[in-house]
Amino acid sequence: MNRKRTQFWQMVNEVATDLNSDISGQERDILMHANQNMKAGVDDIKVGEDLKYKLSEQFISQGRLSATLVPIQSELLRLYLGYGRRDNISL
Repeated sequence: MNRKRTQFWQMVNEVATDLNSDISGQERDILMHANQNMKAGVDDIKVGEDLKYKLSEQFISQGRLSATLVPIQSELLRLYLGYGRRDNISL
């Protein structure tokens, strides 16, 4: 895992464990689950894909993400954009 991804996962850990942040309980659970998977040694690409899916699902069901999660979601999409399904991309 490169330096940028390591810094990203440290940022996710900090937000998930900061009890004073403005994220909802559901959002915190999503981040904590990702942290647990990273600590368990699951591949960061798999954890990143799962986190992207769960945050997107959270956004669709709630209609918004906490302001604290917007930069995390942006960085997540930037770092892990090239992974996942490619059958719906037209070139």
